[in-house]
Amino acid sequence: MDEDTQKLLADFKTGKIDLAKENALRIRKAIMDLHKGLEKIELSLDGMKATFNKPLTPDEAVEAFKTYVDNISKGKERDKIRIILK
Repeated sequence: MDEDTQKLLADFKTGKIDLAKENALRIRKAIMDLHKGLEKIELSLDGMKATFNKPLTPDEAVEAFKTYVDNISKGKERDKIRIILK
């Protein structure tokens, strides 16, 4: 993303500029470009139940959750993944 667009988004985020007819399309395009290529990964209730099917210590639970997320996101670019609970 070029410097002008980065500044536009930063100024919009901090409230230095308001959404106006003159900049609305540029802001929309920049936001769409940022979201391009993101991949949604859904955590299912069944998957969570299977992962946490027995009593676990906090450390075991964290490790089990990490393993679950690693398994459902295998083969995907980690920087592009966004996780949502289904």
